[in-house]
Amino acid sequence: MRRYVVRKIVSFVITAWIISIITFGALQVLPGDPATLVLGTEASPEALASLRTQLGLEQPAVVRYGQWLVRFVQGELGESIRYSMPVGQLIGDAVPITLLLAVMAVMGALFIAIPLGITSVTRERRWWGRTVLVFSQIGMAVPQFWIGILLIQFFAVQIRAFPAGGYDGLMSLVLPALTLCLPRAAVLTRMVRAGLLNVLDKEYIRTARAKGLSEKTVLYKHALANGAVGVFTIAGIQLTQLFAGTIVIEQVFGLPGLGQLLLTGVLQRDLPLVQGVVMLSALFILFVNLVFDLILMLLDPRVRFE
Repeated sequence: MRRYVVRKIVSFVITAWIISIITFGALQVLPGDPATLVLGTEASPEALASLRTQLGLEQPAVVRYGQWLVRFVQGELGESIRYSMPVGQLIGDAVPITLLLAVMAVMGALFIAIPLGITSVTRERRWWGRTVLVFSQIGMAVPQFWIGILLIQFFAVQIRAFPAGGYDGLMSLVLPALTLCLPRAAVLTRMVRAGLLNVLDKEYIRTARAKGLSEKTVLYKHALANGAVGVFTIAGIQLTQLFAGTIVIEQVFGLPGLGQLLLTGVLQRDLPLVQGVVMLSALFILFVNLVFDLILMLLDPRVRFE
């Protein structure tokens, strides 16, 4: 077990280092002068020279990377060119919104998927069991932004139950979270169904039924606990994807989250901002994957020997 944990931590550090090289290198090889890309061709020579000095462009790329990596490890992410503010402060303001949105979406997806997945198995030959499968297929096919537009039209415009956009507290995240939740609930419903079907014919399930346990106990305590390991893994992957990939939904709902911040940095050629957002997002994804791997190890001891 200890060797497994150490191996995962070493893999985390090496992967983070490789990502730092890729992140820094990808932004340094952009065609043209980075200072000109940021300030435009109409900028004065003095302004261009000042920005080159700020970005350290006079030094070799290896030296710039080393200095940037040392500052990053120390928590110094630099100053945003677009906002004239510390990158760490901008990210600190945006992360809670994106993280809360991602957690709400994944938790909502699990809340919907587990009962629907069980229903699709226990009522497989009845109409509502088949209806669950149909709706799960539709949920995976419909684009997220279209779901968001429909939710805005109905809940924000027609009945005015939730804000249509912007951020003004938890209520502002309900519609965006629901938009992200529904397609993921469709995927997780299929995963719950597949996991249950995989274990319901096992010997220990037949033994539990032979002991006279209720079908509810068999499903939730024995079948679901063993068949939902894959669902737990997919939910963790979805959480990391949402943290780094909510740009479209944040645009639709006008949320000042991490995706919106990254898009602004890319469009404005704000290199320090883009580097900070990409690296911190990558570290968060690696950290969540590490945590889920360790939790999975506790749920399924077989992974310790992989």
